[in-house]
Amino acid sequence: MSTMSELLLSISHCDEVEKALNDKNNECHVVVSYQKKEPRHLPEPWNGNINTAEVLFISSNPSYNAKENFPSPFSDDFSVEKFFLNRLDNADYRPRFYIGIKKCASWILKTTEESKLKNRICCTNIVHCKSPRQIGVERACNKCSQKWLVKVLQEFHGEYIVVIGRIAQKMIDEGMLKQCSNVKKVLFVPHPSSWHYRYSDKIIKENIVKALNSKDLFSECYQR
Repeated sequence: MSTMSELLLSISHCDEVEKALNDKNNECHVVVSYQKKEPRHLPEPWNGNINTAEVLFISSNPSYNAKENFPSPFSDDFSVEKFFLNRLDNADYRPRFYIGIKKCASWILKTTEESKLKNRICCTNIVHCKSPRQIGVERACNKCSQKWLVKVLQEFHGEYIVVIGRIAQKMIDEGMLKQCSNVKKVLFVPHPSSWHYRYSDKIIKENIVKALNSKDLFSECYQR
């Protein structure tokens, strides 16, 4: 088993989940306790092939939809790994978040052809357990990022990191991002859910292109 596979399965079966469910003082208690329906959705390690990706998107945490067909603690390891590695290629997986990051990736990689984006995009989170509206994320972020984020970043060999949304930007440790030796640019961009009423594709694209042409490692792309 590759180190990527081992890490993916370790995160999806994080040993903190059971501890946090039974301990109200655990930093992860609020976020892991949000899910009431069984079987529980597993923590989400990342979506896409992190070893081949050229662009890594980092958000706060994955949202939760009880109706989604998602891996559970009863899923076998092969199915879990296959689900996360191939999720972005699933024609049925088209939430606004994915549509937004695909646009960002097309501006960074300079192609709009979906076939040319395959295996070049990966999405991960600072907190891997699922909840809507970042419930419990701020409390859990230090424990989760210290446990997993550096290990995730070590599996990424691409040149671009894109931090999605102000909440993720607030929680991210920029020193950790510098551990990715191949990274040329770290971009901070608005969350796709805010684009339709705060930002236009034109403005975001212009800001990303400007940032890519700058000499700075870290660039904000929020200017209107």
